[in-house]
Amino acid sequence: ILTGSVFEAAWCSHPLASMTCPSLRKVSLSEVISDMGLPFTASSYQDQIKVSLQDGNLSRAGELIQEMCANDTVPTREDFNGLIQACTRVGDMERAEVYFQMMEESGLWPDVASYNSIIHACAIRGDEPQAQAWFSRMVQQGLVPNAVTYGTLCKLLARRGEVSKIERMMHFIQELGFQLNEYHFASLISACGAHNPPDLSRAERALFTLAELGLRTSSIKRCLAKVVGHQRAVLLLRSAHQKYPPSREVHPRPPTEEPVPKVSMTRTSRQQLMNSRRQTTQYVGNLSQQLAEQVKSSKLTTHRFTTQDSRQRQQQQGSAAFRLQV
Repeated sequence: ILTGSVFEAAWCSHPLASMTCPSLRKVSLSEVISDMGLPFTASSYQDQIKVSLQDGNLSRAGELIQEMCANDTVPTREDFNGLIQACTRVGDMERAEVYFQMMEESGLWPDVASYNSIIHACAIRGDEPQAQAWFSRMVQQGLVPNAVTYGTLCKLLARRGEVSKIERMMHFIQELGFQLNEYHFASLISACGAHNPPDLSRAERALFTLAELGLRTSSIKRCLAKVVGHQRAVLLLRSAHQKYPPSREVHPRPPTEEPVPKVSMTRTSRQQLMNSRRQTTQYVGNLSQQLAEQVKSSKLTTHRFTTQDSRQRQQQQGSAAFRLQV
């Protein structure tokens, strides 16, 4: 039994939908599903919004959000957050603010993740006043900033070389109960390089503090090389590994009768996702083609059987008329 989400995902991902008739993509999803007689649910929109965001088609995702609001189907906060994050990722702040306002008007108050996306986009652009304005607005709404929020502000301060402010903010993060990560130390080391004059000693101390906390030193190798040079960075990283070797904790296996299979955790790249989706689309196309061939063959078989039955019936009627004449 097909549902609206399955039909929409299968049709819009099929290459024939864009090659043969691109205008079909502009048809509203509710009209297509109602004409097909399929059950219409909010998940139909949500699934297609995810597909559009994965393809980078922000206009299509925005149209689906507006269509949901027009059909009295309230989008979720995750739908708006995904759309806002996609807009900020490409630097489209105007569209991100529009969807942010739509979220507020729909009765879904933005959460910390919504503000973090906007503040992060302001930090990438180096727009400190806008970042501070959004941060103040977030606090006025009663939301508590998290480690990601403060890490984004550290990145903004690193552009101006505010080493002391970043260190005070890192101490403040620890007082709040959050743990420091490699992102904070990368901002601190970058600020040491942007300081006038560059503060190389502070950058080196930041590296050893990071290693002492058990964090990955390889994650800040590039920014450290920009500050102290490549050769000096290699020597510092080697010294930090010798002084604070990375801990390798061996977790005991749970007591089970059968051995636990080893699972290799790898990061799935976007290319692998596109390949798997292409294979799924090809499978759907082949399946539909096979179904069409089966239906066609069944019609031919039915016609052949019907023709044979009519011939036998005519022969029987002819023989009965001949006997009647005799």
